[in-house]
Amino acid sequence: MLLEKFREFDFWLLDKFEKIGHGFQKTVGIDCFDLARFCLILSGLSLFGLIFWNITKYGFSGTTIVLFLLFLIVNALVFMDMHLVWHYEQLVYKHIHQGLTNPAKIIHIKSRILCLFLVPYSTLLYSIVSELDQGPNMVIKLMTVFIPFWFIFGLYFMACDPLPPAPQLAPTPVRTN
Repeated sequence: MLLEKFREFDFWLLDKFEKIGHGFQKTVGIDCFDLARFCLILSGLSLFGLIFWNITKYGFSGTTIVLFLLFLIVNALVFMDMHLVWHYEQLVYKHIHQGLTNPAKIIHIKSRILCLFLVPYSTLLYSIVSELDQGPNMVIKLMTVFIPFWFIFGLYFMACDPLPPAPQLAPTPVRTN
């Protein structure tokens, strides 16, 4: 029963992300797979910026070590997901005219639900660690809150169906030599 509610929420969120992806594809020309890459890269880079900021402000501390371990884990996940984005992009554009949907919608539903469930807990855990190590610091806490969300955004954009390519308006010129 609870899993069914999570599934409904996941598909509702996926629909919203798909609409955002279609809007970007119509206006800017980048599809949902490009948005997924952008979000995944941003999750890794923002964590790197957070580590650098923490080192310059506090030096090497327990928080820096926790951040560095988190950086390694997140970037390993980003690297694996970048390969998945490329794989699904090739698969979707190969079969887009047959009306098939992106297989990531179904295959990765459990990982998206798990990430949605774990984000508040990971943020809370880091808040506790940073509280114990150096006292309350709102900049670190706010930046930490957004890092897992960029990763989740990447997972959702990876599962979207892009708009099919527009038909070619003018015939391709034939070159004669």
